[in-house]
Amino acid sequence: MGQISVKTYAPNGSLLNDNQHTNRQTLRFTIPPSAVPDMVSGLGVISAEDKSDASELIDQFALTTAAKVYVVCSEHPNGALAVDAENGRAVFSTTVDWVDDDCG
Repeated sequence: MGQISVKTYAPNGSLLNDNQHTNRQTLRFTIPPSAVPDMVSGLGVISAEDKSDASELIDQFALTTAAKVYVVCSEHPNGALAVDAENGRAVFSTTVDWVDDDCG
C-alpha cells in the first residue's frame, strides 16, 4: 500500500493536533488543487468495509461529499488521508484504527 510524506505537501502553519501520549496526529491543510493528483498517486483507496468510517472522517472535518479517502500505510501508526480535489482541503489522521486492516 502507498506511503507519502504528508509534510512534503502540508504547508508551514498547517493545523496539527498531536497527542503525545498515544502518538496519534491529525493534520489539516490546504494545497493547490493541481497538486492533489501527485499527493495521492500510489495511495490505495479504502476498502468497502471502511466506507462508512471514511464518511464519518469526511463529515467530522466538514469536507465536501466529493472528498475521497486514501490509505497511508507506514511502520505505525497507519493513517487516512481525506482530500477534496476541487478545493485542495485535506486532513491526514492517524487517529483511525479502521485503516489498519487496509494496510495489513
